[in-house]
Amino acid sequence: MSLAFATALAAILAVAAPAPTKPLFDRKPATIDGVRFGPEQVFEGDYVRGFEVSDFDPLGPRGSVMWLQGWSGAAGAHHIRFIGRRTVAAGHYGHLGAYRHMVVITDLIDARPKPSP
Repeated sequence: MSLAFATALAAILAVAAPAPTKPLFDRKPATIDGVRFGPEQVFEGDYVRGFEVSDFDPLGPRGSVMWLQGWSGAAGAHHIRFIGRRTVAAGHYGHLGAYRHMVVITDLIDARPKPSP
């Protein structure tokens, strides 16, 4: 095989090779507007958006409601699943600082309205 042919073949294969993909989650902590957030992870739970309310109640132990940032859907009650980041330290987040933690949506996976009881 000639050197010119080998060089041309290598160039073609380099173009045809798939580009490296971005990992699904960013495992590095982040600081956003001076607030420290943990790595990205999958969250799932119930969300209620209303006037001065942005309650995200994740599946699991009750009583861990967080302020949700980044929702662009309609007001009301929804069951949602998303990739996001949660604040590292407890603090005063959301309306009147009423929430101990905040979670930020980075990628919405699924959202469906919750039926009224």
